[in-house]
Amino acid sequence: ERLVDVITYVFCLLVLGSAISKISGTMAELRAMNEEHSRQRREIRIYLTNQKASFELVSRIMKFVDYKLEKMAMTNFDASLISTTLQTELYVGQRNKFLTPLPIFTMTAEAFPEVFAGACAALR
Repeated sequence: ERLVDVITYVFCLLVLGSAISKISGTMAELRAMNEEHSRQRREIRIYLTNQKASFELVSRIMKFVDYKLEKMAMTNFDASLISTTLQTELYVGQRNKFLTPLPIFTMTAEAFPEVFAGACAALR
């Protein structure tokens, strides 16, 4: 009976240790992301201070910098994380609504899906 209790306690400690390790790793990643944004903001603020920009202009610029940093965080991704096939499927899903109203592209999508996927991928 004691052996079962000891094994149970050891197992619980391992599970809790693993969970705490994962949480601390995630927190470290978040901290690193925030540090990068803070560094960029600090560099811009130092540059503006050296340029002797007015307080109002600095405030406007910093608001825009915050907006851009937030937008970049949402839209930037490492393209190598997604295979080219999946990227092409993503392009088709995003851009087919612009091409399918045209009958030629509707026929191309039905007869030659690879060509249609290439056309969707070529759109910017």
